[in-house]
Formats: sequence, C-alpha cells, structure tokens
Amino acid sequence: MRTRHFIIFSLFAALTCIGAFVSCRQRLTPNSIFKGDRLVSIAVSPDDAHKCDVDFPVAFARRRNNTKIRWGSDDNAYTVHFVSYPGGPSPENPFNPSTNDIPVPAGGKSAVQTIQSSGSSAYYKYEIHDANNNVCKIYDDDHDTGLNIKP
Repeated sequence: MRTRHFIIFSLFAALTCIGAFVSCRQRLTPNSIFKGDRLVSIAVSPDDAHKCDVDFPVAFARRRNNTKIRWGSDDNAYTVHFVSYPGGPSPENPFNPSTNDIPVPAGGKSAVQTIQSSGSSAYYKYEIHDANNNVCKIYDDDHDTGLNIKP
C-alpha cells in the first residue's frame, strides 16, 4: 500500500512541476504580448461633422515584433499626416519606408505600414485631414493622437 501511495504522490509532484515550468516559461517568453498588427478606424465625429474621431487615439506597438499598422474608414476619405513637434522624434514617423502622409480611401483601408525594426522608443504624433485637406483631428486632440513605439 505504501508503494502505491508513493507512486501516486510522485506522479502528482512530477505533473505539478511540469505544469509550473510550462506556465513560467510561457510568461517569460519575450514578445509574448502585443504581437498583433494594428488597425485604427477613422470616422466622422457624431458631435461635429467637421471633425473626425479615431477608435485608438494612441496606438502601441513594439519594433522587435515587426508590427504593421493601417488606418481604415467606413465613411469618407482621409489622410493620416505625421507631424514634427518640439522634442519629438526625427523623422516624424516610424515606418520603413518612411512616409509622412498615408491616404485612407473612403470605405477602405490604407496601405499596410511596417514599423522600423531598429531605433529607440519614441512617440509619433499625427493629425488627420479630410478629403478637402482640412484638419479634422488635431494631433494634440484627445490627449495626443499618435503612435507609442517601444523597442
């Protein structure tokens, strides 16, 4: 009877150790979060037809995850325009190849933009222009509209 208890206890202990190891290993795996690509949606503001809103005023991405981002619209055509600001990064955008203006077609999505894989952390601000090139979302609106890029 003692041998049987010892075998059951040993199996239980072994399975517990394996479970703990797997759990810790998954938690420590680098880049295990925020691997997905980003889609930021733009739409006319319900409060003011001359303004537009985005669903993620600040999007987060990591350089080392080869993250891609694009903007989409269910209504009008827009242009996402990256701006320079005092103390901001240079160039004004984190993309490879670099581009400051990203067209978003009416009812469609922009071309996929790839975040540069090298560089340091930076905050990239952008504003949104409507089809007539009027600014409908100022870069300091909603506590800064931008991309928060980490290594």
